[in-house]
Amino acid sequence: MDEMSEKLKVVKKLVDKFQLPGVCGFLVLPFRDHDVQVILVIDLNWTKKIQARHDHIGKGMRNIVKKKLESYLGFEVSVGSMGVNECN
Repeated sequence: MDEMSEKLKVVKKLVDKFQLPGVCGFLVLPFRDHDVQVILVIDLNWTKKIQARHDHIGKGMRNIVKKKLESYLGFEVSVGSMGVNECN
């Protein structure tokens, strides 16, 4: 298994343990040549219920996830977010 596959596998295991309100799940993808990107999938219906903008909620959650991952892993991870209308 190459280094990128190993990184993706480790990050995927870690984010599967995260539980954040309003987050449906996480996508773990290769990013650039040797980096990993994590995408938070945020439930837009949940953000409407709490009357908050999904971009503001997403920014706070991205920062939390980025800090936790980098402290556990010891390498930089790119973190983004996207909204979906309904979680399955």
